[in-house]
Amino acid sequence: MAIAALESGKPVKILCCCGAGMACCMMMAMKLEKICKRLDIPAHITHNNVAGGMPVASQYDVIFCSNKLVKNFDKAAQKGTLVIGLTNVTSDSEIEQKVHECILQDAETN
Repeated sequence: MAIAALESGKPVKILCCCGAGMACCMMMAMKLEKICKRLDIPAHITHNNVAGGMPVASQYDVIFCSNKLVKNFDKAAQKGTLVIGLTNVTSDSEIEQKVHECILQDAETN
């Protein structure tokens, strides 16, 4: 699945979600901002709790969340949103690996 925003040069809309919407998703968003800047990926990154994120999820190109929360975003995934589950939502290396595997590699193959 190609991320349309990358193909058109628009910022990729990314939502980071965690259970409570406080520390974990904010840390994910901050880490993603640094990674996207370093990799020259234009991105608009926000964060929310899973209850607040579910109703608006399909408005985003990509959602980052813990593996345990992925199923909450099945409807958005069916509409084309890329949902990326993480084992450790505070791991710089895992987040960057997922960006390479799921966002950059996808853009390069299309």
